[in-house]
Amino acid sequence: MDTRIIEGVLFDMDNTVLRSRIDFAAMKAAVADYLRAIGALPPHVDPREHTTATLLALAAAQGGLTPEGHEEAMCICTVHEKAGMHDADLEEGATELLEALRQRGLRLAIVTNNAREAAVEALERTGILTYFELVVGREQMISMKPHPSGYLVAKAHFADVPEQGWIAVGDSWIDGRAACEANVPFVHYGTSSEALDSRGIPYAGRIGQLLELLGFVKGA
Repeated sequence: MDTRIIEGVLFDMDNTVLRSRIDFAAMKAAVADYLRAIGALPPHVDPREHTTATLLALAAAQGGLTPEGHEEAMCICTVHEKAGMHDADLEEGATELLEALRQRGLRLAIVTNNAREAAVEALERTGILTYFELVVGREQMISMKPHPSGYLVAKAHFADVPEQGWIAVGDSWIDGRAACEANVPFVHYGTSSEALDSRGIPYAGRIGQLLELLGFVKGA
């Protein structure tokens, strides 16, 4: 990471600030079954090689996903998200990190593939919603991560933060891909960056504990 002054942080939500209990495998399987049932997903596609978002993007690119079909797929996702968010806890160190960043005057936002309503509900219930000036859910995106539109929406919202004033943090390769394509340096939160390395996704650093992120914003 270079010595640029960081003025804002774009956070993923699930398994980044919240310890999500969403069964992402079950959600992806349910969406894949639905897409196959309506003929929007080629039979040779292996869902194990995709995320829910990339399955939907593939179905849309194939031309078999109508707006009504997309809406139904989103309803399937929302059911799984709300069930998984019901008992979600904070990631260790989340409140301490957010408070420290706020004390330093940084602008904070959430960019999540979840429905915005479900995200806001979970953030409010866990007591950290007020730290974020903006919550970008999938409804505000052209397409979900790994598409960069969620990050671009967030950057556009904070017109006073310079282009080089952002970093993003998340736990998944889709966060890294989206951040990279939005020209935002990405800090990977997790025990291994193998998924990013295997896809050639660059990242500014890796942290195993959330409070380590403070090392990337010393210039703030």
